[in-house]
Amino acid sequence: MQAVLQPEELELLLASKHRPNYVLQILSGLVESSCIVSPERFRMDQNITFFMDAQGSCERILKTPIPLSYTRWAVLVVVLLGLGLGLGLGLGLVLVLVLCSCFFFFFLFLLFLFLFLFLFLFLSSLSLLSLLLISQGNLSCMLH
Repeated sequence: MQAVLQPEELELLLASKHRPNYVLQILSGLVESSCIVSPERFRMDQNITFFMDAQGSCERILKTPIPLSYTRWAVLVVVLLGLGLGLGLGLGLVLVLVLCSCFFFFFLFLLFLFLFLFLFLFLSSLSLLSLLLISQGNLSCMLH
């Protein structure tokens, strides 16, 4: 961030309570005070608004706790799988091993799918640094 921001800007950013909103407010102010023609200004305002909405959605997802019942079900499934695989190996029951292995694969696949979708939604918004770099490039191109 030190390569992008001046020291006083970095100090103000670090002192703010909510850094992403502070950056978006500064960007909105820069767009308002610039001499950009109307259609480009409108599009930049739309992009800033869209980013603010996406960032708020990601924060709501991040702050939503996982219900206790989901955690307990996951623990129960893992314990039953361990018991089934242990009994299958100990008693030599091939059918139990095959069923437990298939169920374990299905369970891990669903868990992976859930985590992938969650991370995709969470990480799909731009990071603060990339937003700063893109905005800096766009504003410098438009103003020069």
